[in-house]
Amino acid sequence: MSDFAVHAAGLRRAPLRAVHAWHVPLGLGGADAGERARIRQEAEQRLAERACWWWAAAGGVPRSARTQARSPMP
Repeated sequence: MSDFAVHAAGLRRAPLRAVHAWHVPLGLGGADAGERARIRQEAEQRLAERACWWWAAAGGVPRSARTQARSPMP
């Protein structure tokens, strides 16, 4: 997300959405549920840390954040 996106959303009073895609590293292809949960939690923490500034700058603009598991391969 950029300063431009935050500013544009504010001008338009449009919702601001931050999405962070994460994946299980290829070397851990057979990661169990516990390992996947740990990786997801780390991704959620990174997104929360990064979104903190955007949310402050966005003021009253509606906003949401989520993580999504995706494969690194197309």
